[in-house]
Amino acid sequence: ADSVRDMEYCYSTDTGRTFSVPVRISRDNWVVDGCPHTGPSMTENATGLHFAWFTMGGGGGVYYCNTADTGRTFSARQQVSGVISARHPQITALPTGDLALVWDEGGGTATRPRQRIGLQMRGPAGLLLSTRYVSPDSVSAYFPQIAVVDAAAAVVTYTRGVGPQQRVCYRVTPFRL
Repeated sequence: ADSVRDMEYCYSTDTGRTFSVPVRISRDNWVVDGCPHTGPSMTENATGLHFAWFTMGGGGGVYYCNTADTGRTFSARQQVSGVISARHPQITALPTGDLALVWDEGGGTATRPRQRIGLQMRGPAGLLLSTRYVSPDSVSAYFPQIAVVDAAAAVVTYTRGVGPQQRVCYRVTPFRL
């Protein structure tokens, strides 16, 4: 009956017949009359579950948190990108247990705006390791996806361009530079 659009976590132990009580992963209290078109992402490694999401509640942008106890408690949210235009996060676990997170965000200047794809590396427990951008500065890039190739690299795909000039591009990206 309200318009709060915070992300929640629930699970099923009987192949989807019933679910646990949903629990908010972060109390952002984002109120919007509509459906956000930028959903959350979740992955799992040996230390627990890891989440990335967009919100405009309590400060806009893309955020990260985790749970080591199957959703009974969650870490405090951590800002991945404070750029208010940051959206479309995707997170994945690497074979090493490290985490890789991608998103798109606005950048550039008033006379030459652009969107770019960010890549953030986190340790197995969610500790921030590095942040960088993987799309060329000369293009607009949106809607990233990430797929692990091996322990050293991933394929990052994204939509590049505007209007009829759009195309899907990919980049093999090493995790460490």
